[in-house]
Amino acid sequence: MSSAPHHQLRASDQLRASDQLRASDHDRERIVGLLGEHLAAGRLRLGEFEDRVGAAYAAVALDDLDRLLVDLPTINVSKERRRPAMVANLAGQPEGTVAALRGPRHHWATWLLVGVICTAIWIATSVAHGGLQYFWPMWVIGPWGLALLGCRRREPGVWGRHRYG
Repeated sequence: MSSAPHHQLRASDQLRASDQLRASDHDRERIVGLLGEHLAAGRLRLGEFEDRVGAAYAAVALDDLDRLLVDLPTINVSKERRRPAMVANLAGQPEGTVAALRGPRHHWATWLLVGVICTAIWIATSVAHGGLQYFWPMWVIGPWGLALLGCRRREPGVWGRHRYG
């Protein structure tokens, strides 16, 4: 028997074992964040992004995660680098990211879409039951609309052009 404990490996064995180190949830989230940056930069199509995110969450070893980025350039994702892009989006410059969707049109369009979907569900259930049912969508549409109106009256500069551009 060897005098060294069994948990100590030779250098060649350690190199092989390092490829098989188990990935943590933090490792997976970091890779998903990097994939999101590559998607935003246009290096990945949405289908590829979804496939790679699924593979990232299913990854067991760090080597599995590394394979997801092998054909993509290395990027430095820091808060300092991301902040100017978000400010540029709010200033109305086309960046194509979610931050550009903030504003009254986006909020009201989302409210309207959800209101139409809820009302359609209410109509379908009323037809299925053979008569008009209680109009429950008012509990979605009403408070949300009032909140949007309240935000607009309380802070007029938040959505106005004069604040961001």
